Amino acid sequence: MTLRSVLLGSLVAFFIASFTYFNDHIIRNTFFIGNFLPISAFGILVIFLLLLNPLLRLINAKFPLRSGEMAIVLAIALAACAWPGSNFYRNWTAVSMPLHLEATAVNWQSQNVMSYLPGGSSLLAQGQVSDWRALVEQISAADDDGESPASRIRMMLDAHQSVRFAREAEEPVLLTDQINYMTRTLNREVIQSRNFYDQEAFSGIEITEPARSLLERDPDDLSRFEMERLNRALLVSAFPDLVLSPPKGGGLLLPRTEESIQVVDNLLVARPESDRLSLRQIPWQTWWPVVRFWGAVALLVAGASLCLALIVHPQWSRNELLPYPIVRFVKETTAWDAGSWLPNIARGKSFWVALAIIFGVRLLNGSAAWFDGIPEFPLHYSLGPITELFPNARRVPRAGGVWSIDLYPTVIAFMYFITSKTAFSIGISSYIFVIFGGFLIARGIPLEFDRTTGGNVNILIFGTYLGMAVAIF
Repeated sequence: MTLRSVLLGSLVAFFIASFTYFNDHIIRNTFFIGNFLPISAFGILVIFLLLLNPLLRLINAKFPLRSGEMAIVLAIALAACAWPGSNFYRNWTAVSMPLHLEATAVNWQSQNVMSYLPGGSSLLAQGQVSDWRALVEQISAADDDGESPASRIRMMLDAHQSVRFAREAEEPVLLTDQINYMTRTLNREVIQSRNFYDQEAFSGIEITEPARSLLERDPDDLSRFEMERLNRALLVSAFPDLVLSPPKGGGLLLPRTEESIQVVDNLLVARPESDRLSLRQIPWQTWWPVVRFWGAVALLVAGASLCLALIVHPQWSRNELLPYPIVRFVKETTAWDAGSWLPNIARGKSFWVALAIIFGVRLLNGSAAWFDGIPEFPLHYSLGPITELFPNARRVPRAGGVWSIDLYPTVIAFMYFITSKTAFSIGISSYIFVIFGGFLIARGIPLEFDRTTGGNVNILIFGTYLGMAVAIF
């Protein structure tokens, strides 16, 4: 490791981080980092080998980068690929979208999903009351004098709501729609109200710390979200054995505040070009808890990955004698004879023939995308008509790659750096899964997959990860 290799690798990492968004979303090119084999990083290494090193040698014979330095540059570049584009930054929007979904999605509102998340909503969720019947009984049995928290709640209900609560208190078992109704009523009439707190009504109640800190402020200075936090804390203080506190913590998502709502609006609607925010105007104080939490998670995952690599390495390389494709790529492409202007791999005709073919295909297809009348070399082949012969196999989720084939020359090339058995296992696995899934569907066992809920295919995938974890252990 040398200083110039670290500096050059850092420059490459900065280029990847800054150029990826422009490439993906401004000119809408093929994703700069679209998978676990980022051609951007390897392509930059090849450019260094074919262009930069000969130029450095032209200046001085001692200037060209050595193989170890090339490896350092590629390692830093690959580490940088974990963040922009299709990776961490694309998933980063997930920390802001729940606030938008809470305001627009009826199913989120009906179940008060955000109330279960640390730093989420202060509204009451259906599962945050340990005994709904006991709570409704206390509210229905309270007097109308307003001298207790339960009495304050009963006074804030209208006649219809009071009758409904009294009727629910007599039910031996409360159904889901009854609990949903009471949850909505308490949130709307009590937690979102500015008139719940009364000093006399709460005089004999031990107020929790979150409520005390908010009560010290002028009620007129509290935002609607702060008022919700106050009323929820008061509700917990009044019924400590029945009402649960909101989950402690924060940073998981953007907090439910006025500032966060403005941040989400800026992300969704954007701002006119004449009114763009400068770096100093970005609400860093709002973002900082989220950045701190997920940044720490990302670093911990990176550390765990390194530890996992060290654990697997002896079995992988010494016992099973399996090669590392990326290491082999770097080792073979950076092999360089003293006094040569080009790496050894570039001194054979086969290298230039292959490079010319792939470059020609890409140039042809790129020209066809911009100009009419230019033919395109097909790299995508659809086998959709064949699916008519296999209706059950067509219904197998996560099997699109079987019926829609894309040729990736880079992937084909990297297959030569791994063993034939491993390459065959990777290639045949999708077809085996389609056969297995079609067999299950034909036997009346449906296969369900969803990115956010638990289908049986999700559980099947989890089982494969669990099996690999046991094997590694």
